Amino acid sequence: MNPAAVRKRILDDHVDLRTRLDRLEQLARSDRCPPAGAETLRAAGCDLLARLEAHMAFEDVHLARVLREADAWGEERERRLVDEHRQQRAHLKHIELDLREPAADVETLAHELLDLIAWLRRDMAAEERERLDPDVLRDDVVGIRVEAG
Repeated sequence: MNPAAVRKRILDDHVDLRTRLDRLEQLARSDRCPPAGAETLRAAGCDLLARLEAHMAFEDVHLARVLREADAWGEERERRLVDEHRQQRAHLKHIELDLREPAADVETLAHELLDLIAWLRRDMAAEERERLDPDVLRDDVVGIRVEAG
C-alpha cells in the first residue's frame, strides 16, 4: 500500500472507532450503567478492544513501513510506534481482564471504560496530527539538497 492509501485506511478506521467510542460512552453513562446493562457494557467493551487490536495490527504492518520509508526520521517514528503499541496493548490487556471478570463492579468498569474512551480520543487526535500528517505520509519523494535544473 502506498502512504496515501495507508493514511486513508487509518483515518477511515478512526471514524469507525469514534462511532464505537460514542456508543460505548452512552452505555457507560446510562444511569451509571445499571446491573441489567452490565453484560451489554462488557460485550461492547470487548468488541471495542478486538477492533482496536485489528487496527493496531494493521498499523504494525503498514503504518510502520511507510513511516520507516518516509524520511530520515522514519526509523525513529517506527520505533516510537512500536513502543507505543506495546504499552497500549499492556494497558488494553488489563482492561480486557477486568471486562471478563464476572465479579468486577459494573460502576468501576464504566469508569474504567470512560477513562479509556477519553484516552483513545486524545491518542487518535495526536496520531492524526503527527503520524498521519500529509507532509509525513506522502506518495511523492522529497529530495534533500537536490538541485533542479
